[in-house]
Amino acid sequence: MHVLIKILVKVCRALGLPDWAALLVVVPILLFVAVGAVLVRRKYFQILKRKIAPYHGVLRHGLFFWAPTAYFEVDGIPGVLPWVSIFGVTRIRFPRLPAPGRIVIDTRPFSDGERRAFRGEPVAVDEKIFAIRFHVLAAPASFGTAFLDAEMRRRLLKLFQMSREVLGRGEESTPKGRMRLEIDGRAMRLELKGQLGTPEVEVLLDTSAALVRKVLQLG
Repeated sequence: MHVLIKILVKVCRALGLPDWAALLVVVPILLFVAVGAVLVRRKYFQILKRKIAPYHGVLRHGLFFWAPTAYFEVDGIPGVLPWVSIFGVTRIRFPRLPAPGRIVIDTRPFSDGERRAFRGEPVAVDEKIFAIRFHVLAAPASFGTAFLDAEMRRRLLKLFQMSREVLGRGEESTPKGRMRLEIDGRAMRLELKGQLGTPEVEVLLDTSAALVRKVLQLG
């Protein structure tokens, strides 16, 4: 946009017009782009409303109707799904989820400082693919073992693969992707690298609901 303004200013000067005349061209362009962006996302918003409807969800729009936040609930536990962050990370959180333990699951290795701060134990999972993809700490370890049954492992692997596929659209190679799940005894946070479309959001909501219900079951 900066380059465009400089070009328009030069054109105005060549025509003997004042520099501010460039704004007469720039402003309509900006308005056109903004309106077009809203119209493109309008369909997505409508579909997203339908996806969160089974969870008693509502969609509250952000600035200029661009960055909506979905508010919903799973078995009485409130959840929040903000618009994707500027770093391309989709986050879903349940700020009031009581749990009988703590667990953190990440596709990246934990640093020594993170291990010490967490004050938990590594959880050994007897499934080769899951053990390769994820690093797990839990307190107590028994909570982590109970939480990561075959169904939960399958769901988490599916989410991670979804992150890789979303990031790999239009790419020749498949990116590594990123997924992180934290349950601290009071809340749950799930992060997924990538800007999800409506099919992926449906999977994310379904998986999050299953995770919440698993925590409630263990409690």
